[in-house]
Amino acid sequence: MFKGLNINNLNFTLQGRVIRLWMPVIKRPTDTHSVEIILMDKEGSKIQVSIEKQYLKSDMKKYLQEGFSLQISEASLARNETSVKFCDNPYKVMWNWNTKVNACADIEVSNNGLSFASFQDIQFFKLPFNVSSDICGYLTNVGEVMHHKVFGKDSKAIMMTINDIE
Repeated sequence: MFKGLNINNLNFTLQGRVIRLWMPVIKRPTDTHSVEIILMDKEGSKIQVSIEKQYLKSDMKKYLQEGFSLQISEASLARNETSVKFCDNPYKVMWNWNTKVNACADIEVSNNGLSFASFQDIQFFKLPFNVSSDICGYLTNVGEVMHHKVFGKDSKAIMMTINDIE
């Protein structure tokens, strides 16, 4: 269902299960800038949903929980051009003043929404660098926190060693 979306389609309704939900922190942890959701359909396709603070209506909040199945209508589609993607869909759903959300019949999803990557794909850098993946393995070593600069800004990193389960 999500794979057939087209940015030119202005009239669409989506049904899916909320598999991830988070509120990015911009300045202070108490400030909600937006709500970000990963929605998965019954075929296993995922799409990111972005809800800016001004569009969060109090009656909608009861539906915005991980594990809930939702029907979303009257939203907009935009190209997902963020530097880090949480799913491989080229579009994301953008909430607006007219967007409606309702509970719908429970939508079963496989793997709890996880997108597993093979150990070999990780080892030989075959995965897109900007799309997140889920990894199962044995964590065998955790290094020290390293301080470095990324694009001129202070950053931190930790090197970890993960062994393949198989």
